[in-house]
Amino acid sequence: MFLALGLPYLAAPLAGHLVDRARRRPLLIVTNALAAVAVLGLLGVHSAAQLWLIYAVAFIYGALSIVIAAAGTGLVKDLLVDADLVGANAAYATTSQGLRIASPLVGAADLLPARR
Repeated sequence: MFLALGLPYLAAPLAGHLVDRARRRPLLIVTNALAAVAVLGLLGVHSAAQLWLIYAVAFIYGALSIVIAAAGTGLVKDLLVDADLVGANAAYATTSQGLRIASPLVGAADLLPARR
């Protein structure tokens, strides 16, 4: 699974080239919509014989996530003045890393038995 998600990152320079040449907002909208459609493909998995579909979706999602990350970073840079960019990037990194810490805790709390 990690290989399927990570392999597209070899094409990250090409994704950066695409993002630099396209309008970022429409590119983000289309790429996020394609990612949503790709993830819906997981609804078609009903048996172990369809394991290939999980890997295909992971590969497509990995490829689209490169474009989403690059376009999102570029869009933030386009929207903000240079003086505000440092604070915005810091807030984004803090929120992102905080959610990485909090998400497993919330998931584990859901597994605890309910007390009455």
